[in-house]
Amino acid sequence: AFGIHEKPLEDLSLKNYRIPGKQRLSFIKKLLIKFFRIKRWEFLGVCNEELIFGLAIIHAGYLSNCFTYLFDRKSKELKETNFQSPLALGTAFEGNSISGEASFKNKNASVKIINSPQKIHLEASFMDGTANLDFERLTEPLALVSQADWKGFSYTHKEAGLIAKGTLETKNKKYSIRSGTPCGIFDFTYGHLARETFWNWASGSGVDNKGHSIGFNFASGVNETGFTENAFWINGKMIKVESVRFEYNDLNLLSEWKITSSDGKVSLTFHPESERKANLNVGILISIFHQPFGTFTGELKDGKKSYLLGSVFGVTEDHRARW
Repeated sequence: AFGIHEKPLEDLSLKNYRIPGKQRLSFIKKLLIKFFRIKRWEFLGVCNEELIFGLAIIHAGYLSNCFTYLFDRKSKELKETNFQSPLALGTAFEGNSISGEASFKNKNASVKIINSPQKIHLEASFMDGTANLDFERLTEPLALVSQADWKGFSYTHKEAGLIAKGTLETKNKKYSIRSGTPCGIFDFTYGHLARETFWNWASGSGVDNKGHSIGFNFASGVNETGFTENAFWINGKMIKVESVRFEYNDLNLLSEWKITSSDGKVSLTFHPESERKANLNVGILISIFHQPFGTFTGELKDGKKSYLLGSVFGVTEDHRARW
């Protein structure tokens, strides 16, 4: 069911799934796709004037990954954890993006993301840190199904500009996230993705110069076969955006990025402060990953209305994968 959906999908089963040009798939073939070709992940972020935090659980079938990072914007200190699990042992995805749970557990980490229609709850303990956060959901999320390669699909559910509250704690410091200012971002993706994939991504939360709640999600390189996952939210209302262009120095990802849209609704500059990066190569799986974080300035337009961003916090991404 390709296209933008009014509500997030609840049934993510593959019972009716078939490859184009094939009348049906055998039971064995479906099992192989389900366990080795379906990719799924959930990412949660908190971006405010004090810190930038990101956490993801990624299930690639034959391998799973869980990472966290916390960047203190005052001290410029970055704390990271990163775990891999062969055959995705200790990793589970149940249900969907509005009623379900994703979890990762090994001897050094225990992470659980619980999705419900009203909120997303995160509870995690890992090495020298903990997280306990609640994110209030938007009433107009972005839910998109697009074709991936000639035989696959990608389903993504995005929300940005979420109100969050709770605590983040490292070995040396405790951070309190107070409800009120939009600072949360959410990414749920499930799909039979192309074997080799590349994308740019940008997401952020905050307020504009007049105090309007702002959230946005922009991407290029994936989910663009007739539809895009590009949108921004003003006070919780979603405004759809057409294709988006990312301009940046691939040899220096911590220099400025320019993000513009073909319909003229987006004109942003991203100012990186630091980044989380990884270069994973385990033969059948390669992931070259850069996620700079910092602030966005510029302008978003909805018809005749213009929203000026003086300093909205968030992340960008340059990701190349073979999986």
